[in-house]
Amino acid sequence: MATLIIGGSGMLLQATQEIINVENQVLLCSRDKNKYKNLLNNHDSAKFLQFDFSDANDFKKLGNYINDEKINIINIIIWILSSYYKYFYELLENIKADENTSIYLCKGNSSMNLDNSLFEKYKVHIIKLGYNDIDNRWLTHEEISNGVLESFRNKKSVHVGHVTR
Repeated sequence: MATLIIGGSGMLLQATQEIINVENQVLLCSRDKNKYKNLLNNHDSAKFLQFDFSDANDFKKLGNYINDEKINIINIIIWILSSYYKYFYELLENIKADENTSIYLCKGNSSMNLDNSLFEKYKVHIIKLGYNDIDNRWLTHEEISNGVLESFRNKKSVHVGHVTR
């Protein structure tokens, strides 16, 4: 059983590090392998896959790899632009994800809504990202990663910062 992380090399890197420490197998999907260099050198459970979330073919290649290697994906942590959700939906169908698959989706205030069927087929947990009103600033990497970890550990949706919609 494996955890798939798409979009975890930037603001989610701290959460990615924590998850690698507790999961048996983690697939790290990103354009830049160098961002994961330390994690890959120190964790045999982590595997890097070259991936561009804006490329539909990369979603297909990822699905084929998961199927060819017979990897059972039980957790998916993903932060991509909402305009690419359609590729993600196709990936879920391709890898035969089911009701036992937990999806942790980071969404900003301006993200498009999700297809309702996603909630019917999978365990979907939304990490809704907002704004830090108290300090009048955007969220830090640490605050975002902590929100992802809270959602992942407790298997629930969370709001991070002030969410306007």
